[in-house]
Amino acid sequence: MATGGSCIGIKYKDGVLMASDTLVTMYHTKKLPNQQRHYKIGEPARTVVLTTGLVADTEYMINELRDLERDDRLAGDGVKLTGPRAVHSYMKLVMYNKRTDFNPALFTAIIGGKDVGKEPFLGWVDSVGTHAESSCFSTGMGHYLAIGMLREASENDKWKSLTKEQAMKVVEACMTVFFYRDTDGFNRIQVTDCTDAGVVTGEPYELKPTLETRAIVAEVPNVVVL
Repeated sequence: MATGGSCIGIKYKDGVLMASDTLVTMYHTKKLPNQQRHYKIGEPARTVVLTTGLVADTEYMINELRDLERDDRLAGDGVKLTGPRAVHSYMKLVMYNKRTDFNPALFTAIIGGKDVGKEPFLGWVDSVGTHAESSCFSTGMGHYLAIGMLREASENDKWKSLTKEQAMKVVEACMTVFFYRDTDGFNRIQVTDCTDAGVVTGEPYELKPTLETRAIVAEVPNVVVL
């Protein structure tokens, strides 16, 4: 079964940064090294979904969200069903419903985005419908490897003073730690930026190989390396 690896999201003062590698594995075999795992939702897109887990179940959910896009377009009533908060609410209900039918969708998702003039939104949903909202999330092995750095940089409203450049340092530090500490990690990553201007997904790029992970982590805002 094809699965996607760890992904992360962090809020900063102007929006949300979300990142993942581009690798899809099958039983720890590197099957697809350049797979797009950032799913934009809405027309125009205001929401991005990243997942860790089964690719097949992820595609099922994305198809359900595409139906929401179609309903938005056909209704033409000005009510948007594809904003980040709406997508998060929809996904948690679908995931819980599938769980109660004993047919869970085996993935964990991070949902991020920003509606014009509103605060950035970042949410999380797992395979049984458990859900949360916060200033940062990570999934897969990344939940154990990076959540400390993410929280130190963004919790307790620290994200409100975090610049995009500082948030990118956090993201790259986390993805570097994934690559060196997670057997399914990969050094080719992709980052999506969600702001008032919309959703921009950058081209995949490779992290510079280095064993000086301590120095990289030391550059993360608010993190103290002992």
